[in-house]
Amino acid sequence: MHRAVRPYHLAMPVFLDDQAVDWPARTLAEALDAASRHTGDSDRIVTDVYLDGQALMGSELDDNRDTDITEAQVRLYSADPAELAVTTLEQVRGRLDEARRLQSNAAELFQKDQPAEAIQCVADAAGAWQQVQ
Repeated sequence: MHRAVRPYHLAMPVFLDDQAVDWPARTLAEALDAASRHTGDSDRIVTDVYLDGQALMGSELDDNRDTDITEAQVRLYSADPAELAVTTLEQVRGRLDEARRLQSNAAELFQKDQPAEAIQCVADAAGAWQQVQ
């Protein structure tokens, strides 16, 4: 008796917080939906998405939602929303402190007639403000 040979394909696992999970997901969108259901049970949210080692953010995440992940490595990381908010606010405070320091340095440099260095400090302070927004 001759049996047909079928190709065996084992999809690569999806990882959530460095733990392999057994979710039947063929696309990134399906993996994210499964993660959302799973993390919702523990009052956590997915904060970071990596596809084959590449962090996906913003439009990259949207562009890859339909990506077939059966042969890709997907790593998802979650966080407690309250802890995430505290961490984010601490980072904002740090950037605002840096902007304040840069503005003070710029004022001193202008008073010392060093406009090129002062303008660089102003530009760096503006960058800090833009990040905070």
